[in-house]
Amino acid sequence: MRHAKALVAVALFTTVGIACADMNDSMSLDSRKSGRGDNDSGDPNGAGSSSSGGGAAPEFGSPAATGVVVAHSATFPSFRLCFENYPDKLPQPDSKVMPGANVVGVEVGGAVRIDALPEAAGMVYVIDEARIRVESGAEDARTCGQLISEIGGDALSNPLIAYRDYYFATKIERPLGVGNVDVLAITGCADAVTIRGLDQLAAPPAAGTPAVASCGGDWKPVEGNLAATALTLAASPDGPTESEIPVAIFNLSPAAAAVSASVEVKFGPEIDAGAEAQVSLPLNATAFETGGEARLAVDQTKEESYGRLGFDVISTIDAQKVTRRQSLADVQQLSAPGDIPTTYYRAASNYALLVLGDPSHSEERAGGGANPAFNPRRALHIVAVPVLDPAILADAGAEAEADASTTP
Repeated sequence: MRHAKALVAVALFTTVGIACADMNDSMSLDSRKSGRGDNDSGDPNGAGSSSSGGGAAPEFGSPAATGVVVAHSATFPSFRLCFENYPDKLPQPDSKVMPGANVVGVEVGGAVRIDALPEAAGMVYVIDEARIRVESGAEDARTCGQLISEIGGDALSNPLIAYRDYYFATKIERPLGVGNVDVLAITGCADAVTIRGLDQLAAPPAAGTPAVASCGGDWKPVEGNLAATALTLAASPDGPTESEIPVAIFNLSPAAAAVSASVEVKFGPEIDAGAEAQVSLPLNATAFETGGEARLAVDQTKEESYGRLGFDVISTIDAQKVTRRQSLADVQQLSAPGDIPTTYYRAASNYALLVLGDPSHSEERAGGGANPAFNPRRALHIVAVPVLDPAILADAGAEAEADASTTP
């Protein structure tokens, strides 16, 4: 059985240091050293990041500084994951529903937090979520071992079919989310038939065509080239204040390198005639290296700040520039639609800004004409994730209050 190769994409987000005198006008950045996820196997694709190397998060004694954030940055439908060394687990996530849908999975262009994997994950299997959805809305109760023949499935359990229902990504040879928070980014592309459906093409694309240019040179029409890359997020004890939000930015879009796109992110008010200047966060177009930490200047005492301030994600391909504007409120809606900005950006945590998607996926087809398959979640965009799990932080706070109330 051939496994899809991981995309080789390594880059550096530049550490930025900028100060603004007026906190309400733009953004101030306080650059800090950030850890990087190193590869303990020597493989240049970074899929086997070391949990004890330079990417290890600082130890702050917080039980919330654990877990895995699964990010969807692939040309693929909504998915769930199985892991070679966890045959008894249900596909992950196993309970969290996707935004705007009452089904479990990781939405296109989204991110979902799952529990830590204390043993090495092994091969990552990416399952088309629709293939294990049942009509009643209840979830398929089969375990990964029953679904995936390579890790225990048999004819009686009606296992899924490789390269139709599920695809091979990359082996992860270390634990994930133990003593730190890891991002597991799924990138690359599905097979030609799946891409045809996603892009509403007349025929499946062939290798070397513009339709699969962003997939990279190792893409194959039958196997695709989905990849799983793990990197560690540095947790910070400094949470948001009334005037600042601490962030670190990560480029999880190897598609940008595949189409030779330059990528830039700016923060501030939307640019128009007479508006104050935005602040740039210069980036490389390649992926999977952390940028320096920064502090966004946001007046969180005013609700209008979340609509007025935001990010411009700018990509340039063949001298053609595309800018996608996301306010802080827009980013929150993509990241956690059940929340609201005034609470989402006040978690006792720093935030990871994940740049996801494909810069070549746009409202127009190559050569002109509207693209009926355009999905803003597949285009280049940002998702914001609190590094420390807000649910665990809330539970810890409630327990602390209970303990204090019973103290003599």
